Amino acid sequence: MLFLAASGKAADLKVETNGNKNVFNLNLDDCAVSELQRRLHAQNEKGDDNDLVQLEGYLTTLRKFGNSFCFLDISKRGNKVPVQATLKRAAFLSPDRFDGFRKSLCPGIKLSITGSVAPTRIPEEALVSIQNITIQKLPHNPQHVRKLLRIVSDGLLDASDLAPAAKMSKEELVNAIQDAKERMDSSNPKLFNDLAKSILENLRDVNENDLEYPDLSHNNTYKHSLPLAPPEVQFPSL
Repeated sequence: MLFLAASGKAADLKVETNGNKNVFNLNLDDCAVSELQRRLHAQNEKGDDNDLVQLEGYLTTLRKFGNSFCFLDISKRGNKVPVQATLKRAAFLSPDRFDGFRKSLCPGIKLSITGSVAPTRIPEEALVSIQNITIQKLPHNPQHVRKLLRIVSDGLLDASDLAPAAKMSKEELVNAIQDAKERMDSSNPKLFNDLAKSILENLRDVNENDLEYPDLSHNNTYKHSLPLAPPEVQFPSL
């Protein structure tokens, strides 16, 4: 059952789920970060962390730490402040599928994420601790699409998780992958070049009219570094 909730500054769509968890669909805009912080504060006040949040957006930055943990920045064109999220094997609903989704994270891929609101090391700062992911749109980069196809081919990600974003049925995607493997040796790095180009060509109109796709032309690597020291400190007089 769906019904509108008027809590807080941002209007949410509140979704009743089985059990005692509610999911709040948040709009990914410049109020999303402050809304997450508000929810974290309310959660701490109540001592209740049963509510979940869901939002949709594009992966703009990925910071991996080992094989079981990574940080994501979720944004869209025009957003000034991205929503931070963490993907942890221990928090993901399906640990067996965790690796497939972790390996599928490419800049420009559109995701729907669901998870709990969690704190960071910075007081009052909030992020989403991801419990589940849905792939909604493919990135525009052919190399990234080729990577996703290989992940499905290797059995790390089910074809049903990628097919909707490719505007294909699961059977169509499986057959297309199999046809590509029959025409070229599976170890060839160009194995899925033609299939990736074909999929993106079929999505061309959708992609060209996607006004929310982020600008990924700049360096999106997050740098954990302090500002440069003043010149007098960098080059002390002898």
